[in-house]
Amino acid sequence: MIAIRAILDKRVFYLLSDFPVMSSRGMRAEGGLIALDITPATHEAVIAPQPEFWVGGGVLAYDDGWSVVDQPAYDAAVLAAYKASIPTVVDMSQARLALLGAGLLDTADTAIAAMPGADGAAARIEWEYRTVVRRDSPLVVAMSSLLGLDDNALDQLFLQASTL
Repeated sequence: MIAIRAILDKRVFYLLSDFPVMSSRGMRAEGGLIALDITPATHEAVIAPQPEFWVGGGVLAYDDGWSVVDQPAYDAAVLAAYKASIPTVVDMSQARLALLGAGLLDTADTAIAAMPGADGAAARIEWEYRTVVRRDSPLVVAMSSLLGLDDNALDQLFLQASTL
């Protein structure tokens, strides 16, 4: 990998897999730096290994090893990447298998069967006939509360379901 870093503080603004052909149009890094701001007097290209998690815009520095120089920005990027990896939709069979694996399928079946009125009838229809489960659906929101699942536990359940 080729890291384009500031000479002064070693902050890396670009990480490239090879030497690119750069133009002055549209090439921007996070933090407002544009390619035209990179000059031999202020920046240098160095060979660096791929970091475990890449965050541009000078959040990481490289000097014989990677280091985080802006922890809040790094943490926010890691959290955003994690959230983006959580599936928002799984097949109903995946959802039920994940609930079974977590020991929650019987509890979910019982809770849905006990829901009263038109909302309960709608929940039972959805539970029996829907082919997919959306993380943001009212049924999932209600069931996660009934099953005692917080957002993180629900994320883990959806991640597990997506692998089944």
